[in-house]
Amino acid sequence: MASSQCLLRHHTCTLITRGVSAASRTDAIPHHRTRGLSTANQTDMVAQALTLDDVDVRSCPFRKQESTQEDSGVQKDAVKPFSAMPRPKGLPLVGTLLDYFKKDSGLSFSQMFKAYQKRAQEFGPIYNEQIATINNVVVSDPQEYSKLMRAEGRYPHRLEMKPMVYYRNKKGIGLGLVNSQGEEWHRHRTVLSKKMLRPKEVVDYCPGMDAVANDFANRLNSIRKENNEIHDIETEIFKWAMESIGTVLLEDRIGCFNEPPSQDAQEFITNLMGFFKTMQPLMYNVPLYQIYPTKLWRQYETYADKVMAIGEKYVTKVCRHYVMEISTRPTQTRSWPLGRNMSPRYVGIMSWR
Repeated sequence: MASSQCLLRHHTCTLITRGVSAASRTDAIPHHRTRGLSTANQTDMVAQALTLDDVDVRSCPFRKQESTQEDSGVQKDAVKPFSAMPRPKGLPLVGTLLDYFKKDSGLSFSQMFKAYQKRAQEFGPIYNEQIATINNVVVSDPQEYSKLMRAEGRYPHRLEMKPMVYYRNKKGIGLGLVNSQGEEWHRHRTVLSKKMLRPKEVVDYCPGMDAVANDFANRLNSIRKENNEIHDIETEIFKWAMESIGTVLLEDRIGCFNEPPSQDAQEFITNLMGFFKTMQPLMYNVPLYQIYPTKLWRQYETYADKVMAIGEKYVTKVCRHYVMEISTRPTQTRSWPLGRNMSPRYVGIMSWR
Protein backbone atom coordinates (compact mmCIF):
# COMPACT_ATOMS: atom_id res chain seq x y z
CA MET A 1 0.00 0.00 0.00
CA ALA A 2 3.02 2.27 0.04
CA SER A 3 2.33 3.60 -3.45
CA SER A 4 -1.32 4.38 -2.79
CA GLN A 5 -0.51 6.05 0.54
CA CYS A 6 2.11 8.19 -1.20
CA LEU A 7 -0.39 9.22 -3.84
CA LEU A 8 -3.03 10.15 -1.29
CA ARG A 9 -0.73 12.16 0.97
CA HIS A 10 0.72 14.29 -1.81
CA HIS A 11 -1.80 15.59 -4.30
CA THR A 12 -2.70 18.63 -6.30
CA CYS A 13 -5.79 20.65 -5.45
CA THR A 14 -7.16 23.76 -7.08
CA LEU A 15 -9.43 26.55 -5.87
CA ILE A 16 -10.70 29.94 -6.93
CA THR A 17 -10.39 32.94 -4.61
CA ARG A 18 -11.89 36.20 -5.84
CA GLY A 19 -11.69 35.07 -9.45
CA VAL A 20 -8.08 33.86 -9.28
CA SER A 21 -7.27 30.17 -9.06
CA ALA A 22 -4.73 28.72 -6.69
CA ALA A 23 -3.15 25.25 -6.82
CA SER A 24 -1.39 23.34 -4.07
CA ARG A 25 0.86 20.29 -4.35
CA THR A 26 1.02 19.11 -0.76
CA ASP A 27 -0.81 18.43 2.46
CA ALA A 28 2.01 18.05 4.95
CA ILE A 29 5.54 18.64 3.66
CA PRO A 30 8.82 18.45 5.55
CA HIS A 31 11.31 21.30 5.36
CA HIS A 32 13.00 21.67 1.95
CA ARG A 33 11.49 18.51 0.51
CA THR A 34 8.24 17.18 -0.89
CA ARG A 35 7.56 13.72 -2.23
CA GLY A 36 4.86 12.43 -4.56
CA LEU A 37 4.07 9.50 -6.81
CA SER A 38 4.19 9.93 -10.57
CA THR A 39 0.98 8.75 -12.22
CA ALA A 40 1.75 9.91 -15.74
CA ASN A 41 0.06 8.17 -18.66
CA GLN A 42 2.96 6.32 -20.29
CA THR A 43 3.24 3.03 -22.13
CA ASP A 44 5.94 1.59 -19.89
CA MET A 45 5.49 3.41 -16.65
CA VAL A 46 6.75 2.46 -13.23
CA ALA A 47 6.20 4.14 -9.90
CA GLN A 48 8.77 6.80 -9.33
CA ALA A 49 9.34 9.23 -6.48
CA LEU A 50 9.70 12.92 -7.26
CA THR A 51 11.66 15.31 -5.08
CA LEU A 52 11.35 19.08 -4.78
CA ASP A 53 14.57 20.19 -3.04
CA ASP A 54 14.98 23.85 -3.90
CA VAL A 55 11.84 25.31 -2.36
CA ASP A 56 11.44 26.09 1.32
CA VAL A 57 7.70 25.52 1.60
CA ARG A 58 7.53 27.13 5.04
CA SER A 59 8.35 30.61 3.73
CA CYS A 60 6.35 32.90 1.50
CA PRO A 61 8.45 35.06 -0.88
CA PHE A 62 5.47 37.28 -1.63
CA ARG A 63 5.74 38.95 1.77
CA LYS A 64 8.60 40.84 3.37
CA GLN A 65 10.12 38.84 6.19
CA GLU A 66 11.75 41.49 8.38
CA SER A 67 9.31 40.77 11.20
CA THR A 68 6.61 38.18 11.70
CA GLN A 69 4.07 37.29 14.33
CA GLU A 70 6.36 34.52 15.54
CA ASP A 71 9.24 36.98 15.98
CA SER A 72 7.55 39.88 17.75
CA GLY A 73 3.91 39.00 18.24
CA VAL A 74 2.98 41.93 15.97
CA GLN A 75 2.02 41.62 12.30
CA LYS A 76 4.28 44.03 10.37
CA ASP A 77 4.40 42.38 6.96
CA ALA A 78 3.87 44.78 4.08
CA VAL A 79 1.53 43.27 1.49
CA LYS A 80 2.76 43.79 -2.06
CA PRO A 81 0.48 44.41 -5.06
CA PHE A 82 -0.66 41.47 -7.18
CA SER A 83 1.53 42.69 -10.04
CA ALA A 84 4.64 42.10 -7.91
CA MET A 85 4.01 38.36 -7.70
CA PRO A 86 6.71 36.24 -9.43
CA ARG A 87 5.58 34.90 -12.80
CA PRO A 88 7.00 33.39 -15.99
CA LYS A 89 7.05 35.63 -19.04
CA GLY A 90 4.26 35.08 -21.52
CA LEU A 91 2.73 36.50 -24.67
CA PRO A 92 -0.38 38.69 -24.97
CA LEU A 93 -3.64 36.71 -25.03
CA VAL A 94 -2.06 33.22 -24.88
CA GLY A 95 0.29 33.82 -21.94
CA THR A 96 2.65 30.85 -21.44
CA LEU A 97 0.53 28.44 -23.49
CA LEU A 98 3.23 27.85 -26.10
CA ASP A 99 5.72 26.77 -23.42
CA TYR A 100 3.64 23.62 -22.93
CA PHE A 101 4.14 22.59 -26.56
CA LYS A 102 7.95 22.91 -26.52
CA LYS A 103 9.61 19.51 -26.30
CA ASP A 104 12.54 20.75 -24.20
CA SER A 105 10.53 22.87 -21.76
CA GLY A 106 9.77 20.09 -19.29
CA LEU A 107 6.14 21.26 -19.23
CA SER A 108 3.18 19.14 -20.27
CA PHE A 109 -0.59 19.26 -19.85
CA SER A 110 -0.58 15.52 -19.20
CA GLN A 111 1.71 16.01 -16.18
CA MET A 112 0.68 19.31 -14.63
CA PHE A 113 2.08 18.35 -11.23
CA LYS A 114 5.55 18.29 -12.81
CA ALA A 115 4.88 21.69 -14.38
CA TYR A 116 3.89 23.09 -10.96
CA GLN A 117 7.05 21.58 -9.47
CA LYS A 118 9.30 23.05 -12.15
CA ARG A 119 7.73 26.51 -11.89
CA ALA A 120 7.91 26.46 -8.09
CA GLN A 121 11.62 25.67 -8.22
CA GLU A 122 12.12 28.70 -10.46
CA PHE A 123 9.66 31.23 -9.01
CA GLY A 124 9.10 30.07 -5.44
CA PRO A 125 6.17 28.52 -3.54
CA ILE A 126 3.73 31.26 -4.62
CA TYR A 127 3.69 32.44 -8.24
CA ASN A 128 1.30 33.63 -10.93
CA GLU A 129 0.93 32.15 -14.40
CA GLN A 130 -1.50 32.85 -17.21
CA ILE A 131 -2.12 29.93 -19.56
CA ALA A 132 -4.40 31.08 -22.37
CA THR A 133 -7.69 32.10 -20.70
CA ILE A 134 -6.81 30.73 -17.24
CA ASN A 135 -4.98 32.97 -14.78
CA ASN A 136 -3.48 30.82 -12.00
CA VAL A 137 -1.95 31.60 -8.64
CA VAL A 138 -0.08 28.44 -7.70
CA VAL A 139 0.56 27.87 -4.00
CA SER A 140 2.85 25.08 -2.75
CA ASP A 141 3.32 26.47 0.75
CA PRO A 142 0.92 24.48 2.98
CA GLN A 143 0.62 27.28 5.56
CA GLU A 144 -0.30 29.90 2.97
CA TYR A 145 -2.67 27.49 1.22
CA SER A 146 -4.36 26.80 4.56
CA LYS A 147 -5.02 30.54 4.91
CA LEU A 148 -6.70 30.58 1.49
CA MET A 149 -8.90 27.64 2.37
CA ARG A 150 -10.04 29.27 5.61
CA ALA A 151 -10.75 32.58 3.87
CA GLU A 152 -13.14 31.02 1.33
CA GLY A 153 -16.11 31.13 3.65
CA ARG A 154 -19.24 29.02 3.56
CA TYR A 155 -19.93 29.36 -0.16
CA PRO A 156 -16.62 29.05 -2.02
CA HIS A 157 -16.13 29.70 -5.70
CA ARG A 158 -13.79 27.10 -7.13
CA LEU A 159 -12.10 26.53 -10.45
CA GLU A 160 -14.57 25.12 -12.95
CA MET A 161 -13.53 22.28 -15.18
CA LYS A 162 -14.75 24.14 -18.24
CA PRO A 163 -14.75 21.21 -20.70
CA MET A 164 -16.88 19.23 -18.24
CA VAL A 165 -19.22 22.18 -17.67
CA TYR A 166 -19.61 22.70 -21.42
CA TYR A 167 -20.28 18.97 -21.93
CA ARG A 168 -22.92 18.87 -19.19
CA ASN A 169 -24.69 21.98 -20.43
CA LYS A 170 -24.68 20.55 -23.94
CA LYS A 171 -26.18 17.27 -22.71
CA GLY A 172 -28.64 18.97 -20.38
CA ILE A 173 -27.03 17.47 -17.26
CA GLY A 174 -26.71 19.28 -13.93
CA LEU A 175 -23.24 20.42 -12.88
CA GLY A 176 -23.15 18.09 -9.88
CA LEU A 177 -20.90 18.41 -6.86
CA VAL A 178 -17.61 18.85 -8.71
CA ASN A 179 -18.50 21.95 -10.74
CA SER A 180 -21.32 23.55 -8.76
CA GLN A 181 -20.54 26.80 -6.95
CA GLY A 182 -21.63 28.77 -3.91
CA GLU A 183 -24.95 27.83 -2.32
CA GLU A 184 -25.64 24.99 -4.76
CA TRP A 185 -22.27 23.40 -3.92
CA HIS A 186 -22.94 23.83 -0.21
CA ARG A 187 -26.33 22.13 -0.55
CA HIS A 188 -24.80 19.10 -2.29
CA ARG A 189 -21.88 19.01 0.11
CA THR A 190 -24.16 19.12 3.15
CA VAL A 191 -26.08 16.07 1.95
CA LEU A 192 -22.94 14.05 1.28
CA SER A 193 -21.09 15.06 4.45
CA LYS A 194 -23.80 13.42 6.56
CA LYS A 195 -22.91 10.01 5.14
CA MET A 196 -19.24 10.41 4.19
CA LEU A 197 -17.53 12.60 6.80
CA ARG A 198 -19.05 11.68 10.16
CA PRO A 199 -16.72 9.33 12.09
CA LYS A 200 -19.51 6.86 12.87
CA GLU A 201 -20.46 6.60 9.20
CA VAL A 202 -16.82 6.34 8.09
CA VAL A 203 -16.28 3.36 10.40
CA ASP A 204 -19.01 1.49 8.54
CA TYR A 205 -17.00 1.75 5.33
CA CYS A 206 -13.81 0.35 6.86
CA PRO A 207 -14.43 -3.38 6.21
CA GLY A 208 -15.16 -2.80 2.52
CA MET A 209 -12.25 -0.40 2.09
CA ASP A 210 -9.95 -2.84 3.89
CA ALA A 211 -10.96 -5.64 1.54
CA VAL A 212 -10.20 -3.41 -1.46
CA ALA A 213 -6.82 -2.44 0.01
CA ASN A 214 -5.90 -6.10 0.53
CA ASP A 215 -6.92 -6.96 -3.03
CA PHE A 216 -4.86 -4.03 -4.30
CA ALA A 217 -1.77 -5.11 -2.33
CA ASN A 218 -2.16 -8.69 -3.54
CA ARG A 219 -2.54 -7.46 -7.12
CA LEU A 220 0.67 -5.39 -6.92
CA ASN A 221 2.53 -8.31 -5.38
CA SER A 222 1.42 -10.63 -8.17
CA ILE A 223 2.42 -8.37 -11.08
CA ARG A 224 5.63 -6.81 -9.77
CA LYS A 225 8.82 -7.55 -11.65
CA GLU A 226 11.99 -9.05 -10.20
CA ASN A 227 13.33 -5.57 -9.45
CA ASN A 228 10.02 -4.80 -7.63
CA GLU A 229 8.89 -2.32 -10.28
CA ILE A 230 5.20 -2.22 -11.25
CA HIS A 231 4.38 -1.90 -14.94
CA ASP A 232 1.60 0.59 -15.73
CA ILE A 233 1.07 1.60 -12.09
CA GLU A 234 -1.42 4.28 -13.16
CA THR A 235 -3.95 1.69 -14.33
CA GLU A 236 -3.58 -0.27 -11.12
CA ILE A 237 -4.18 2.85 -9.03
CA PHE A 238 -7.28 3.61 -11.08
CA LYS A 239 -8.56 0.13 -10.29
CA TRP A 240 -7.95 0.66 -6.57
CA ALA A 241 -9.61 4.09 -6.66
CA MET A 242 -12.69 2.85 -8.52
CA GLU A 243 -13.15 -0.14 -6.22
CA SER A 244 -12.75 2.10 -3.15
CA ILE A 245 -15.30 4.60 -4.46
CA GLY A 246 -17.67 1.78 -5.30
CA THR A 247 -17.73 0.52 -1.71
CA VAL A 248 -18.88 3.99 -0.53
CA LEU A 249 -21.15 5.35 -3.24
CA LEU A 250 -22.44 2.13 -4.75
CA GLU A 251 -22.13 -0.18 -1.72
CA ASP A 252 -20.80 -2.85 -4.05
CA ARG A 253 -17.60 -4.05 -5.69
CA ILE A 254 -17.13 -3.07 -9.32
CA GLY A 255 -14.89 -6.01 -10.16
CA CYS A 256 -11.64 -4.28 -11.15
CA PHE A 257 -9.47 -6.91 -9.42
CA ASN A 258 -11.34 -9.90 -10.80
CA GLU A 259 -9.43 -12.21 -13.14
CA PRO A 260 -10.35 -11.19 -15.70
CA PRO A 261 -12.00 -7.87 -14.73
CA SER A 262 -15.68 -7.53 -15.53
CA GLN A 263 -16.43 -5.94 -18.90
CA ASP A 264 -18.08 -2.90 -17.31
CA ALA A 265 -15.14 -2.43 -14.94
CA GLN A 266 -12.59 -2.58 -17.75
CA GLU A 267 -14.57 -0.19 -19.94
CA PHE A 268 -15.13 2.17 -17.02
CA ILE A 269 -11.40 2.35 -16.25
CA THR A 270 -10.34 2.72 -19.90
CA ASN A 271 -12.82 5.48 -20.62
CA LEU A 272 -12.28 7.30 -17.33
CA MET A 273 -8.53 7.43 -17.95
CA GLY A 274 -9.18 8.73 -21.46
CA PHE A 275 -11.66 11.25 -20.05
CA PHE A 276 -9.08 12.81 -17.73
CA LYS A 277 -6.25 12.56 -20.27
CA THR A 278 -8.16 14.55 -22.90
CA MET A 279 -9.73 17.01 -20.44
CA GLN A 280 -6.38 18.37 -19.24
CA PRO A 281 -5.29 19.97 -22.55
CA LEU A 282 -8.87 21.13 -23.21
CA MET A 283 -8.88 22.98 -19.89
CA TYR A 284 -5.71 24.96 -20.48
CA ASN A 285 -5.91 25.51 -24.23
CA VAL A 286 -7.93 28.06 -26.17
CA PRO A 287 -11.54 26.72 -26.02
CA LEU A 288 -11.99 26.27 -29.76
CA TYR A 289 -14.25 23.30 -29.06
CA GLN A 290 -16.99 25.75 -28.08
CA ILE A 291 -16.95 27.07 -31.65
CA TYR A 292 -16.08 23.93 -33.59
CA PRO A 293 -15.92 20.28 -32.36
CA THR A 294 -12.16 19.67 -32.62
CA LYS A 295 -10.68 16.18 -32.81
CA LEU A 296 -9.62 16.35 -29.16
CA TRP A 297 -13.11 17.44 -28.12
CA ARG A 298 -14.74 14.58 -30.03
CA GLN A 299 -12.46 12.13 -28.24
CA TYR A 300 -13.30 13.70 -24.89
CA GLU A 301 -17.03 13.62 -25.63
CA THR A 302 -16.87 9.93 -26.58
CA TYR A 303 -15.07 9.05 -23.36
CA ALA A 304 -17.51 11.15 -21.32
CA ASP A 305 -20.56 9.53 -22.95
CA LYS A 306 -19.32 6.05 -22.07
CA VAL A 307 -18.36 7.00 -18.51
CA MET A 308 -21.81 8.52 -17.93
CA ALA A 309 -23.58 5.50 -19.40
CA ILE A 310 -21.68 2.96 -17.28
CA GLY A 311 -21.97 5.13 -14.17
CA GLU A 312 -25.71 5.48 -14.70
CA LYS A 313 -25.98 1.69 -14.88
CA TYR A 314 -24.28 1.28 -11.49
CA VAL A 315 -26.37 4.04 -9.89
CA THR A 316 -29.61 2.61 -11.24
CA LYS A 317 -28.70 -0.77 -9.74
CA VAL A 318 -28.23 0.83 -6.31
CA CYS A 319 -31.49 2.75 -6.60
CA ARG A 320 -33.45 -0.39 -7.44
CA HIS A 321 -31.95 -2.14 -4.45
CA TYR A 322 -33.04 0.64 -2.09
CA VAL A 323 -36.51 0.89 -3.62
CA MET A 324 -37.04 -2.86 -3.17
CA GLU A 325 -35.68 -2.78 0.37
CA ILE A 326 -37.81 0.16 1.47
CA SER A 327 -40.96 -1.15 -0.22
CA THR A 328 -40.84 -4.24 2.00
CA ARG A 329 -40.75 -2.23 5.24
CA PRO A 330 -43.85 -1.29 7.25
CA THR A 331 -45.20 2.08 6.12
CA GLN A 332 -44.38 3.85 9.38
CA THR A 333 -40.69 2.84 9.23
CA ARG A 334 -40.04 3.71 5.60
CA SER A 335 -37.32 6.32 5.06
CA TRP A 336 -34.47 6.89 2.65
CA PRO A 337 -30.96 6.13 3.94
CA LEU A 338 -29.86 9.79 3.82
CA GLY A 339 -32.90 11.35 5.43
CA ARG A 340 -36.45 12.40 4.71
CA ASN A 341 -37.41 13.67 1.25
CA MET A 342 -34.02 12.58 -0.13
CA SER A 343 -34.35 9.79 -2.66
CA PRO A 344 -31.37 7.45 -3.13
CA ARG A 345 -31.44 8.09 -6.88
CA TYR A 346 -30.89 11.82 -6.34
CA VAL A 347 -28.10 11.26 -3.83
CA GLY A 348 -26.42 8.53 -5.85
CA ILE A 349 -26.40 10.36 -9.16
CA MET A 350 -25.34 13.63 -7.52
CA SER A 351 -22.54 11.81 -5.66
CA TRP A 352 -20.86 9.98 -8.49
CA ARG A 353 -21.25 12.89 -10.87
